[in-house]
Amino acid sequence: MKKTGFAVRWNIRNFRSAKIRALMGAVGTIGCMVLLVCAFCCFDSVSDMEVWMYDEIQVCNTRFVLKEDASLEQAQKIALDVDGELIETQTIEVQANGEKVTATLTACEGKGLYNITDVQRNISAPTEGTVALSQKVADELGVKAGDTIKWHIYTSNNWAESEVTIINRVPVSQGMVVSYDVLEASGYDFEPNYVDTMEDIAQYDSNAVANIITAADMTDFWSAYTESMNMLVAVLIVFAVLLVIVVLYNMGSLTFTEKQRELVTLKVIGFQNPMLLSLMLLQNFILSVIGVVLGAPFGKYLVKIMLDSSGSEFDMEPILTLPSFLISAVITLGVSLLVTLLFIKKLGWLDPIAELKGTK
Repeated sequence: MKKTGFAVRWNIRNFRSAKIRALMGAVGTIGCMVLLVCAFCCFDSVSDMEVWMYDEIQVCNTRFVLKEDASLEQAQKIALDVDGELIETQTIEVQANGEKVTATLTACEGKGLYNITDVQRNISAPTEGTVALSQKVADELGVKAGDTIKWHIYTSNNWAESEVTIINRVPVSQGMVVSYDVLEASGYDFEPNYVDTMEDIAQYDSNAVANIITAADMTDFWSAYTESMNMLVAVLIVFAVLLVIVVLYNMGSLTFTEKQRELVTLKVIGFQNPMLLSLMLLQNFILSVIGVVLGAPFGKYLVKIMLDSSGSEFDMEPILTLPSFLISAVITLGVSLLVTLLFIKKLGWLDPIAELKGTK
């Protein structure tokens, strides 16, 4: 304690003499950091969903939407022309351990245009015999890799049994991904309704094609969602800044009023206004550092709770990138500095002679 500087000792004494005020100041800065982390973490998580879905799982540049009456031969011809992969999606019902879940079935050829990601986000293309059950569905059914499940396409009463070969994760549309041979072995015809390709194709002449979706079209949803997230980030930043300004300014005002005689005494013995300002700056800096250190993990945990309760269709990870953390920390520390600078005029108004004469 004796080896620390005067500014540190002065602030430690202030914290000890006004514990409740110091606690409220710490809570205010922690709250500021929590709001900022929540804002940027939500933004980073949504951005990660887009990368996860369209750079890791569904990696095509063009998707052909086939007509309902398109034959397998027509689909295969299109896939051959564009070097594409046939994909079928269906709504299914999955049953295990006495529980039933409505989910999405995706059957594909395993050419690498529609992949699966395991629980560690490792990427692989479905191979022969692959039955990948999404983690959300597996948790609802109490199923793990190696267990057997029953399932059927909603438009059919043909129940099939399959052994789960891997538990995968997908950000949206929870369900099951299988290789097309599993579908056929279960008594269903492989009837693709999409052809995915890495080629950029805007037009294609075929009676079997109902629509052509480009990569830009597929990311439009995320762009709109990102715009909404930008508004949320802006609102949370405003509230966070207002919170820390109110808390730190009120705390500084109380400290200034209570310690006014001490500040005058310091001024009399030679402390200049910048030195006195540094005392108050250190107080707010200490509280801000506490807010950054404790607020960051709590804010990320709060986002995790929000994402876990977002519904069974979504599987999102709370992501906080280093730039987002640094921006949150800089805002918290920067506002703390600006609040301290508001006391420059008050320090200049201190009149040592009048103050010491008026105090017995």
